[in-house]
Amino acid sequence: MRSRFTNEASLLEFILPLLVQGVALATFFLAMITILLDGVPPQKIPLASGLSNFARITGGGFAASIVTTLWDRREALHQSRLADHTTIFTPGLSQTLTNLHGLGFSDLAGKAAVARVQAVVQKKQTEGAAKAKQLQDNQAKLQSSGSVMNEAARTQLEKEIERQQREGERFQQDAQAEINELQQEVQNEFVKKLSPILEQLGTEKGLQILFNSVESGIAWAMPGLDITADVVKKLDSAAKPAGTPKP
Repeated sequence: MRSRFTNEASLLEFILPLLVQGVALATFFLAMITILLDGVPPQKIPLASGLSNFARITGGGFAASIVTTLWDRREALHQSRLADHTTIFTPGLSQTLTNLHGLGFSDLAGKAAVARVQAVVQKKQTEGAAKAKQLQDNQAKLQSSGSVMNEAARTQLEKEIERQQREGERFQQDAQAEINELQQEVQNEFVKKLSPILEQLGTEKGLQILFNSVESGIAWAMPGLDITADVVKKLDSAAKPAGTPKP
């Protein structure tokens, strides 16, 4: 049930699973203790109860340690795999930039915003390539010269490779987060500029509603209904610096 929660989940959706879990745990332990002590002579019930608690706590301690260790290792594994497929180094970024153009980022300000994102992407790609090159060099060194190194040097190189691998994964995750944040910021800035222009053009042309042809799934429309060119002109005029006033 909890795996289906979203950021719109209500307080009741959190309370109900906890309520069910609390009732279930209470009835489970009551039935378990009754079965455990069934047939035990009255004089041995304290010893049996103590032994039961000892076994339960000991088993719980081992289980918690094992599950936590497995959870942590599998989390690192899946996080690494997700990072490999959701970084700025994958083709998905090209699709994202294409979507930005589809949202109307074809005016001067929009092109500048896209160039801003692409500049950060290029910078992160260059930094990532440099880190990958250092890691590959050390891995090649270990493979070619590891057998002739002394124990201390080989151990130090292996630790350095592990450190570079961790830093590389962390770099990709941080770079992806930075790119996502920048894209959201750029899109929000664009929407703030676009909204009053759309309202103005809608009023001028007597339009009651406007659609985004890229996302609304419109199969066909009269060319005269397309106000994209007018929007771009107004955005361009708003982006250009005002001329020097005449004396």
